[in-house]
Amino acid sequence: MSKSVEGRPAGPVDGIRAVLERYFRPDQRHPATRFMGVLLTVGSVLSIGTLIGIVVEVGWHHLWLAFTHAQWVYMIMVPVAVAVSHLGYTVAYQEVVRSEECRDLGWREALHIVMTGFGPLSPKGGYAVDAKELVRRGMDPDNAARTVRGLGLLEYAVLAPAALAAAVYMAVAGMRAPVRRLPSWIVGVPVGSAVAIALLVRFRRRSCPERWWAPLRRQMEAIDGLLDLLGSWRRAPLAVTGMVVYWLAEIAALGGCIEVFAHRRAAVAAIIVGYATGYALTRRSLPLAGAGVVEALMPFALSWVGFPLASSVLAVIAYRIFNMWLAMIPAVFSLHHLERLEARKAMAKDRPLSRSVTA
Repeated sequence: MSKSVEGRPAGPVDGIRAVLERYFRPDQRHPATRFMGVLLTVGSVLSIGTLIGIVVEVGWHHLWLAFTHAQWVYMIMVPVAVAVSHLGYTVAYQEVVRSEECRDLGWREALHIVMTGFGPLSPKGGYAVDAKELVRRGMDPDNAARTVRGLGLLEYAVLAPAALAAAVYMAVAGMRAPVRRLPSWIVGVPVGSAVAIALLVRFRRRSCPERWWAPLRRQMEAIDGLLDLLGSWRRAPLAVTGMVVYWLAEIAALGGCIEVFAHRRAAVAAIIVGYATGYALTRRSLPLAGAGVVEALMPFALSWVGFPLASSVLAVIAYRIFNMWLAMIPAVFSLHHLERLEARKAMAKDRPLSRSVTA
């Protein structure tokens, strides 16, 4: 029998309200959830405020015209692509964090950590969530931070070459509109890689000198760890494959949104370059999942590579609905799952101690 609410039988709406209240009210036992409502609100305000500013700049007439010519059937692929991207990232995540210190990280827990990190639930970004969860599972804080930096480098190690290849293709194919934007990828990726390799060689020859600038030293250590990962025949294939699936699915999600409003099936290379430019910093490295930042950069990045600005704005709005707004739901549930799991582990540790004291 369902419980009554204020003298009347409880219905489905009351059940939904109870679940939402349970998941969004501050919980003093779970510190990570105390300010969840505040973080979600700040992320929403940043995202909506940025989009409103861009919409006003572009003009309602152009947006309405692009909206009325939308081909909505292509929207079906977007949520599927976003879900596949999270699964791919989970595969890569498990292989990157696999170590003697963190053996018990199963598939389900890794998925919950990934989902939490993709939600706008941390003012320090998803990598802060990753590092905290790895420390909770027994990893040394320094090793956890180094592992997380290696995870971020793996993201760029897959995305940057793809953007470079797409930019070269666009330049060779003579796509005129975006030519002035291509040198940043055609020149920047090889030059940046050469500088990183030169610094790493010097870093190794000097046996990881402590007097190096701390951020640079930590970055060199992360690159060193990533190269060790890529040199492992057991871990590298799954880690790289998972990250490739992640990026392909994310770009496919954005491409589906662009196809809805811009109708540009043959512009795969332009989508890749526009996506990589719009994500100058990846979503997991940005505070609050890039709320406000992605909305500000991505439409203009797509317009720089030849897509109409009005269609780009609508495509980014649709993409972020699935990429961030709807991702909030599993992120919130995943955060609570991780906090409850940590509380149960803490209780399990206290029980033997309390029994011994009683005895």
